[in-house]
Order: sequence, then structure tokens, then C-alpha cells
Amino acid sequence: MRTTDCAGLVLHDWHTAPALEELTVEPPGPGEVRVRMRAAGLCHTDLSAVRDARSVPMVLGHEGVGVVESVGAGVDGPEPGTPVLLCWKTPCGRCRRCSGGKLHLCERVLDVSGPRVFWRGEPVARILNTGCFSELVVVPTRSAIPFEEGLQLEHVALVGCAVLTGVGAVLRTARVEPGASLAVWGTGASASTWSPAPAWPRRP
Repeated sequence: MRTTDCAGLVLHDWHTAPALEELTVEPPGPGEVRVRMRAAGLCHTDLSAVRDARSVPMVLGHEGVGVVESVGAGVDGPEPGTPVLLCWKTPCGRCRRCSGGKLHLCERVLDVSGPRVFWRGEPVARILNTGCFSELVVVPTRSAIPFEEGLQLEHVALVGCAVLTGVGAVLRTARVEPGASLAVWGTGASASTWSPAPAWPRRP
């Protein structure tokens, strides 16, 4: 395994357009996998980050799918070549919320053990511990969920947030029961397969 340079969409500062930049991505650490992205969805959270990201610079993107490129020490699956869905909110299983059976409210979601993505020689933040608007992403093994081959990647990518959020709102927040009537506003999501062609301006 080796450190690799790749393209990624970086938000340099608040209220500015993100730009495609060259990132340096380290190999995965123990219990981690490095994923080569294949498709990603654009969520409103990524758009709102331009206004209110917790920190900048930041690599955007948090709902996506890819193929495991390499694995760190102690990882017994998924193996390289496995298609995976990225999960940006992987419960720790140990905090008071998880211990109380409310994993969806986890207070210490899993992340990598140290900086793995660098821009201009410095560690760069990744939105929601993911940053999947990048050709390569490093996440904890439990955050890379295998799925069967043959599924349309653009559709699977949406499960990472658009579907997860919608289903969670119905089952966990509103607790809608079978037979109930309800109205839904703001439906719709979109995703596309990864292309190296810049969708945003490239910085000089």
C-alpha cells in the first residue's frame, strides 16, 4: 500500500464555490479500508456547508459507493474489489445512546484513527467523516457496507443519506404506523457516477 494523489472537491472558505484540487490520501490504518469511489449523491448538507461548514478547508460529499482498493491491518473483510456503500454515521456501540439501544442517536460515531487525507501538505477535514467527492476515501471498516454486484451504483449511493434520512424520519422520528396517512414535502434526490471531469472550477 502506498500514499496516492487523487482529485477531490474542496471547499476552501465559507461562501465560495468549491474547487477540484489534488489531494494526497494515505493508506488505511488498522481497522480501516481505502475505497475508490464510483458514484456519489449531492445532498443539501453539502450545499449548506458552503455557508455553515464547521471548519474549512473541507472535502465535500457524504453519500456514495465505491470499490475497496486496500485494507488496513486486522481487517478480515470486506476484501479489495468488494463494492461498498459508505456510511457517514456508524454508531460506536459504546456511548450512552448506543448502550440504551438508540444507535441512531450515537454521540461518538466512528472515524479513522488519524489524518488520512491531505491538501497542500496539511490534513484536510472531510464532511461527516467521509469526503466522498474524492477519488479515494478512507473510512473505518464498519463504515464500508458490502452490497451485491449488479445493482445500479447511482441508486445505491442514495441509500447513504437520502434514503437513510427519509426512512429514519418516518420510522424513528415521526413513528408512522401502518395504515396512517401523511404528507411529504421535498422529495427527490440525485446521484451520478464519478467522473474526473471537473464539475466545479479548478483553482490555478
